[in-house]
Amino acid sequence: MASYILSISPKGQITIPVSERRKFKHQKCLLEEKSNCFVLKPIEIKVLEDDLEDFNALAESSFDFWSTNADDVYQNHLDQK
Repeated sequence: MASYILSISPKGQITIPVSERRKFKHQKCLLEEKSNCFVLKPIEIKVLEDDLEDFNALAESSFDFWSTNADDVYQNHLDQK
């Protein structure tokens, strides 16, 4: 098991050494905090076709709050110009 000293950028970013990154095929990691330590575990996220079946309906329902002209803030702003 290798150990590295990593710097944390002002934005909270770290760089994982290339030699370690090449060991993993996945682009996503799970960050766990255990006993005052951080553990990174590579993960693979799979989206199944069944999960996308109702995606269009979900997207349309997200606009239900914008159902009246009074709710159309942007159009009201343009009309005032």
